[in-house]
Amino acid sequence: MAEERKRKIDDECRQFQEEWSLKYFFIKSCEKALSAICNETVAVMKEYNLRRHHQRKHQEKYVQLEGKVRSENFSKLQNQLISQRTLFSKFSNENEFLTKASYKVAYVLAKSGKPFTDGEVVKECLLLLQT
Repeated sequence: MAEERKRKIDDECRQFQEEWSLKYFFIKSCEKALSAICNETVAVMKEYNLRRHHQRKHQEKYVQLEGKVRSENFSKLQNQLISQRTLFSKFSNENEFLTKASYKVAYVLAKSGKPFTDGEVVKECLLLLQT
């Protein structure tokens, strides 16, 4: 008796279609479809799922938009998402820098075996952080 292999969504190779962007206000983000309006993702990237999400949650507000007004509204929402992402990535980069700096300071303190209040150790730490 042959074993029945369960179907996996990843095996179906669903691709995001660019036409869905203006139709349903979705963008592709991290291999998922993300609503530009409410920032929710859809579990399976199929047109039916995107259309159903759009109709249930955003139909009343965005149904009257057509043509150039619709594309302008979509690009505005898309730019807002991009600016949010850059803001968060900026903060994560700052946190990464601060973590690396604290490791360098801890290394200097451990290497010297002196307290941080010693002026030479502080000077060495400042010189290390400039590089």
